[in-house]
This record gives sequence, C-alpha cells and structure tokens, in this order.
Amino acid sequence: MIAVTRLRNVLVGVALVLLGGATLVAASSFAWGNSAANDAALFPRTIAVLLVVVGVIIATTGALRSPGGAFVASEEGEGIPFDVDLPEELLADREPEGVDTRAGLLTAALIVAYCFSAFSLGFVTSTFLFLATGGLVLGHGRQWKRLVTLGLFAVAFTAAYYVGFFVLLDVREPHTLLP
Repeated sequence: MIAVTRLRNVLVGVALVLLGGATLVAASSFAWGNSAANDAALFPRTIAVLLVVVGVIIATTGALRSPGGAFVASEEGEGIPFDVDLPEELLADREPEGVDTRAGLLTAALIVAYCFSAFSLGFVTSTFLFLATGGLVLGHGRQWKRLVTLGLFAVAFTAAYYVGFFVLLDVREPHTLLP
C-alpha cells in the first residue's frame, strides 16, 4: 500500500511538472505587457511556475521517502529517510481514512454554483458566500467562535481579492445585480 502511494506521488508530481511546463510553453506565445494589468499571460505563467514547483516537491518527497518511513534530521545528515514500525496499539486507535463523497459532491456543486453566480448575481457577494459555505461543507465546525473566524476569513479574502483585481490590476467589474 505504501509503495503504491509513493509511486502515485511520484507520478502526480511528474504530471504536475509536465502540465506546468506545457502551460509555460503555451503562454510563451503571449506578448509581455508593460504592466501587470496589461500582461495577458501573467496569471497562466504564475500558475504554471507554481505547478512546476509543487510537482517537483511532490515527486521528490515521494521518491525519497522510505516505505512506511519519515524524514528526520540526524547527526550524519539531514533528511535521511528511515523505517518506523508503529506499535499495533497506535494503529488500532486511528480512524480508518476514507473518501468523503458527500463533501466532494457538495464542493463540486458549490464551485459550479459560484461559476454561474459570480458574474450574474455579484462577484463580492458570491465570493463571500462561496468561501463561507465551502468552509462549512468541508467541516470547519459550527461553534460560534469557528463561525466568526470563518466569516472574518471570508470577508478578508474577498476584500483582498477585490482590491487585487479591481483596484490594483484595474480589471473592469462585471455589471451584476449585487456588488
């Protein structure tokens, strides 16, 4: 099982590096703008570089990790992988990892709803609702302190996104019912 996970991590990392490289090649035909607001390929180039970096990290981590082991620093060298045998008592206390299909489907539906509502209902309103609802769907919790934290995060992220695109990059706002 662990060898399959390691191989999967290496393959996913390589795929991300290839995807990022292909995106960089595709974006190389775009002209460079004088400013960030006029650079049509700034976003694709940024995403492509991030894909390559994350892919290298995932592939390297998957390739260097020993089966069932972890990275630790030792006196002879840093990051030397070693095998760890966990006692059965610790393994018995762990809850089995599974796929939360309901959360995945709700998140996918939420993304589709956001794509349709952001440019018809309103960007600011839709982004705030998307972030707040997404946090609830993904299990943020329903205690009032957690809800306040989630609300503050959604407001701060929406405001930062708004300022970044509509103020700093001077992107035109879509005409919608709500802000």
